[in-house]
Amino acid sequence: MESLYRKQNSGRGQYAKVVIDVATLPRGTIRGTATRGGWRVVTAAVPVAGMFGYVGDPRSRTRGRASHTMRFDTYAEAPVT
Repeated sequence: MESLYRKQNSGRGQYAKVVIDVATLPRGTIRGTATRGGWRVVTAAVPVAGMFGYVGDPRSRTRGRASHTMRFDTYAEAPVT
């Protein structure tokens, strides 16, 4: 079993595509997208094991113009490696 976190990435304008790309990087699965006040918000489920060292990635790819939040969601079967 592994812990899955609910992650939300937000970005606007030219960074909307980067926000979607970054949401799926660490074996993430997109659960939904929305637009709020010009911001693209992507919600994804990601395993916590894939999140170490992740914080700097969206910030560097968007030059500090995107944000993200994470919180525990559930447990799931870990994939066989």
